[in-house]
Amino acid sequence: MLIVNVGSNMERSQYIQVNMKNWDERVEAHTQDNGKDFYDIEDFLAGKSTLYNIEIEELGNVSGKSMLHLQCHFGLDTLSWARQEAKITGVDFSPKAIKYAINLASKCELSADFICSDVFDLPNILDSQFDIVIATYGILCWIPDVYRYMNVVSHFLKAGGRFLLIDGHPFLDMFEFNEESEQLEIKYSYFYANQPEECDCTTSYANKEYKMKHNKTYQWSHDIDSIITAITGNRMELLSLKEYPFAVYQKYPNMVQNKKGQWIFSDGKIELPMLMSVKAKKKI
Repeated sequence: MLIVNVGSNMERSQYIQVNMKNWDERVEAHTQDNGKDFYDIEDFLAGKSTLYNIEIEELGNVSGKSMLHLQCHFGLDTLSWARQEAKITGVDFSPKAIKYAINLASKCELSADFICSDVFDLPNILDSQFDIVIATYGILCWIPDVYRYMNVVSHFLKAGGRFLLIDGHPFLDMFEFNEESEQLEIKYSYFYANQPEECDCTTSYANKEYKMKHNKTYQWSHDIDSIITAITGNRMELLSLKEYPFAVYQKYPNMVQNKKGQWIFSDGKIELPMLMSVKAKKKI
């Protein structure tokens, strides 16, 4: 069993409060016209789904299934699952994100519940269990304690229920793009560190034109060993671990889109693991 100590609850709360201010501001950045390439709200309102093939193929038919979507941002994916006739609840720690999500649901006349809560506080707020718990894209770097996170996932899963995690591959998160050399350079540790990395996010991945006022964030790295140990140590059985040689957005400037709309490195010579999907089942 792996138990990770990330400091006192107060320290953890301070980190999360800083990150929440950043993500509150990102709602504004991501819902502007300059964020349209990543979050096309007009297309979504017209009926387009924001789901990728990975999660659709991994979960299959979700009609009638109860689903819990952790870290749902302002709800586009959550509401896309609602269009798949899932009975879904979206959770995010950003009040502005949840407010926007509720307004979107009303505009689309879609049925979905939304809760504003930090993931770790959710068991004190929500008294339900679900057929499926999902957490997709840009998830674990905001989590100080992956073991405790998976304990929350397990808490909300029914016996036999499924958990799906899709996120950036921790190997790729070791790198940073050097603008002078136009090459990737190793800057961050692959393995978990007790203290988070303090980052200066002056813009957002979805809107490079927007200048963030709350630009400071705290992020954590989690290696695959820690992730799998946290899952299996919290009453879940690992069903699959898959790695993918593409990303769903332009993580680095030297990436281009292929014919499938996937982001790969422009030279195309070497394939690196960029995404991973982990599927597990709650033990009966």
